[in-house]
Amino acid sequence: MKPLLLELHAFGPFAASERVDFTALGVHRFFLIHGPTGAGKTTLLDAMCFGLYGDSSGGERDPRAMRSDHASPSVATRVVFEFSLGARRFRIERMPAQERPKLRGSGTVLAKAEAQLDEWIDGAFTSLESQPNKVKARCELLLGFSSEQFRQVVVLPQGRFREVLTATHEKRGPILEQLFSTSLYQRIEDALRLDAGTIRLETRELLAQKKTLYALAEVEDDAQLEQRRSSIHTELERADTHAAEARHEEAAARLGLRQAEEASTLLAELGEAARSRDLAETEARGLEDSRATIALGRRAQRVRPADATRRVAEVAFSAADARAKSSHTAATAAEQRAAFALHALTVETARAPEREGAEVRLRFLGDLGEKVKAAAAVQRELTALSAQLAPAVREQLVEVLTRRATLVEETRAARDTARAAAARLDAFALQRGSARERERRASELAFARVELHQTEESLGNLEAAAEVAARVSEQATQQLPALEQAHRAGQAARLSASLRRGEACPVCGSAAHPRPAQAELGLVTDEALERAQAGARGAETELARAGRALQTLREKVAGDRARVEQRISELAAGPTQALALPALEAAVTAAEKAVTRAKQLDAVLAKQLGDVEATRAELAALDERLARQGLERSRLDGELHALLAPVPEALRELEAVRAAFVEARNARDEQVRVFELAREADSVAGRDVAASRAQHLVEAATTRRLAMALDESRTELAEALVAAEFSDESAYLAAWLEPDALEAVERRVAEHDLRRAAAHDRFARASAAARNVVALDVPAARARVELATSAVERTLTERQAARGSLDAIARVTDGLSALSARTVEAEARYALVGRLAEVANGDNASNLKFHSFVLGVLLDEVLASASVRLQTMTSGRFELQRSTRVDDRRTSSGLDIDVLDHHTGTSRPGNTLSGGEGFLASLALALGLADVVQARAGGIHLETLFVDEGFGSLDPESLNLAINTLVELQHSGRMVGIISHVAELTERIDVRLEVKSTGHGSRIELHLP
Repeated sequence: MKPLLLELHAFGPFAASERVDFTALGVHRFFLIHGPTGAGKTTLLDAMCFGLYGDSSGGERDPRAMRSDHASPSVATRVVFEFSLGARRFRIERMPAQERPKLRGSGTVLAKAEAQLDEWIDGAFTSLESQPNKVKARCELLLGFSSEQFRQVVVLPQGRFREVLTATHEKRGPILEQLFSTSLYQRIEDALRLDAGTIRLETRELLAQKKTLYALAEVEDDAQLEQRRSSIHTELERADTHAAEARHEEAAARLGLRQAEEASTLLAELGEAARSRDLAETEARGLEDSRATIALGRRAQRVRPADATRRVAEVAFSAADARAKSSHTAATAAEQRAAFALHALTVETARAPEREGAEVRLRFLGDLGEKVKAAAAVQRELTALSAQLAPAVREQLVEVLTRRATLVEETRAARDTARAAAARLDAFALQRGSARERERRASELAFARVELHQTEESLGNLEAAAEVAARVSEQATQQLPALEQAHRAGQAARLSASLRRGEACPVCGSAAHPRPAQAELGLVTDEALERAQAGARGAETELARAGRALQTLREKVAGDRARVEQRISELAAGPTQALALPALEAAVTAAEKAVTRAKQLDAVLAKQLGDVEATRAELAALDERLARQGLERSRLDGELHALLAPVPEALRELEAVRAAFVEARNARDEQVRVFELAREADSVAGRDVAASRAQHLVEAATTRRLAMALDESRTELAEALVAAEFSDESAYLAAWLEPDALEAVERRVAEHDLRRAAAHDRFARASAAARNVVALDVPAARARVELATSAVERTLTERQAARGSLDAIARVTDGLSALSARTVEAEARYALVGRLAEVANGDNASNLKFHSFVLGVLLDEVLASASVRLQTMTSGRFELQRSTRVDDRRTSSGLDIDVLDHHTGTSRPGNTLSGGEGFLASLALALGLADVVQARAGGIHLETLFVDEGFGSLDPESLNLAINTLVELQHSGRMVGIISHVAELTERIDVRLEVKSTGHGSRIELHLP
């Protein structure tokens, strides 16, 4: 990531808008950001981190607290940050949640946080994201860092630059993983762990399934399973023998039952056949009358056609005679109606003059209605004109004009008063700024005094500690020579303790040991001597560290005292105010309200002047309209008189004319309707007379023809009665049966004849079958069958249970064989995959995971590159190396950093370095990270490094070496920015961003050589 442009609006100490164009640096990639304390140097880093992630470079300030106290309410707090990633260019604009003035009325509202991320594509910025959280997530994806990791690798904030050196294994791992894209190795770890877990779970499931199968077989192992199989075989053989015996007994019992049931069935059939035969003979005697009825009915059937013909002829003749009489009556009535219709038509024809008079009156009333309608329209115009001529309207308008003119004068006076009050705003604002600056300086003085007091107390404590360290070091130094002498003197005594009688001395070779050496004092062991030497070295190191810390703290006390004196002189040199800050704040607020009030009154006055002019124009237009309306009224009066002159007084209302017209039209229509009805009735009556006469002649002829046919049918019926041997028609009717009834009687007789024959045949066959048959005891035979069947079912149940148990044992055996094979296979796979997973996930002598091992190799490269610079900056004293200690096997390790001190030859954790040493080590580590990441393909491009403070903790020589190291970086194309107030840096670095503090907010100036 390389910054291109940074804009700050009302952000931090910057009250207005400030712009930093990093592209103006050109080839100068090493620059200094300097200025007085509190001017806003660190705010530049805050703005970059806020633009990218929405928080500050230290990660501790609330974004809503980043608004400048000096900013005008009309200026929104906003940061614009343009940067490049390789060949890609991006632009971020972000605003925190903040109070802003209302668009209407007074007061403020809380505006929500906003963010926008764009990319330069095809000559213009194109939107990527437009919500704060989404912009932050996209920046983390583009840069490859979270906010905290960005502060550890790219931006080293004030007071937190040591985090990159002292971070734990757990925090350093994610940084290296994102820098070098090593997530593949983490996925390998996870995959091995997942596969091992899957195999382990599979093995457990197989063992559980095996136990389940044993439980199903009600055994605990294979031996018990085999014993149970043998026992079930014995039970199955015994069940087969019992089943065969029971089936033999059942077959014999069923044979006896079948013989008894057959004998009982034959004898029962014989008795039933005898009863059926006797019943058929009884029914035969009762059917003699039915046979006689059938004979008479068949004779009557022969007479039926003639009788039916006679009946049809009678019905036809009666109907024709009735129609002939009716047609005669209808013809007579039609002639009477025709005579009446002719008379009515004659009367209506004589009323033709009345109908013509009604038509003439109707036309007259129509013309009269048009004139009355026109007169009504003229009357409405007169009425509307009279309503418009009300003089009260003009009086009201004159009153409105007077009232509006009075309001104009009142508003103008109030506006002039507000302007006079607003004119004092600049003077009050200037005095308020001076008062705020004085209070700020007083606050800074109080803070500086507190800080000085704390530093002096720390100095006293450190001086006491230094004295203790000096005494400890002196004591250890004094005791060490005596211990070393005692150790050397005790070597002979130690050697003599290992001598054995008869064995050669390792020094002189003699087997005789006449006078072995004896320790005069306590024997000093090698371990005791090493501890004393280590204690002496540690005491010297602690004394040196305390001396350096004491020197640093004394310099800080001197600096703090100088700052206190500077604050006192600044406060004394500042202007005094006649009014206190609260009074000035109230005066400025009142003046600002007066400015707003004056602007509002200007707008109100302009509107009121417009209303006065509009009212005057409206009054002139009203006078002109009143004159035109007077002329129009005269014209309409004359026109109304001309229209109503020929109209009768009773018909001068439009409703009266319309009623008379409707009445005349109804009378005319009624006369015409009556005439048309009379003419139509005469025509219809003439047609009815002709039709009724023709119909009567046809009906009379039909009646005569049907009378002849009736006589002929009566003769045919008499002949048919004689032929069927009936004495008269009544005898025929007594013998007559309907065809369905006669058929039913015949069917009943025929069915009985069939049943009688079948009953005789059944009795004959039953007698032949039951000859020599003896009755047997059927219930007893059935009981024997039931007992035998129960015995068979019982033996079959026993056999089926034994067979089921044997099948279950076989299934369990097959299942156990399959599970054993799968278990062996799973155990073989786990022996390989499980061990790999354990080793890859840290179950090894180094407690080091596979992913951490890869990161450790990469960290070794980083430390090697960082050590080159660290040795340069520390004159070859310190070297960074990866720690091999395993302090706690319950936690991961492998990414911790130690510092090798070539002066003492010992390694120690990085967090034990002093302030200046730790700063140099952190700076070297950050540069080493950038070198290795830049050299590896596919890594993140670390093109920029910002260091905020820390140079004040360096001695002149270390400061010179650190600056020389940073200066060399610009040749590799990397941009390095240093934020510091150390005066020597302004002399060494000629490219500077100077942050100047003023009474109304800070400003930024770029200085190029």
